[in-house]
Amino acid sequence: MAELKTKVTSGSVSAFLAQIPDPVKRSDCQELADLMAEVTGAEPELWGPSIVGFGRYHYRYPTGRMGEWFFAGFAPRKQNITVYLMGGVRPHVEKLSRLGKHKTGVGCLYFKSLADIDRRVLAGLVEVSVSDLKKLSAARKAAKEAKARGPGKPGVAAAAKPISPEPSAKGRKEKKVAPRKGGPVKKAAVRR
Repeated sequence: MAELKTKVTSGSVSAFLAQIPDPVKRSDCQELADLMAEVTGAEPELWGPSIVGFGRYHYRYPTGRMGEWFFAGFAPRKQNITVYLMGGVRPHVEKLSRLGKHKTGVGCLYFKSLADIDRRVLAGLVEVSVSDLKKLSAARKAAKEAKARGPGKPGVAAAAKPISPEPSAKGRKEKKVAPRKGGPVKKAAVRR
């Protein structure tokens, strides 16, 4: 399995930010670093050669690939400043509408300058994204610990399992079938 190339480094964040050639972008990035440090409660760390990240969490994909990443971060790019929100941007449509002039990707915000956006809205987006990711990370950790203890063992309450339909006596599950033109909902047997 290929190893992740972008990792936390021992590089100096202040030295990295100081070398940004555009004075407006440099000032914006220094302000953004202060804002994110305050919101996340984490010190900035340099990830790879050009990303400033805040906090760390461990992840594991169903494929078995594992890694470590930051809760939130940013990178000064040639065209824009990129803000990374690991929880994604989709859940924040309402806040994004109040952010100001920006573009989005799956988990990224792109803007030219902090002058184009509302800093309080940006701080709120980062705060909610980090909070949601920390809750998810804690729930996964609790589920992993509960699984390691096994059923019925004392300790922290086991995380809730997803509810799935009970199989019928013949090894079939029932699923709801949408009615045709206003009729009642029917249940149909489905083979596993």
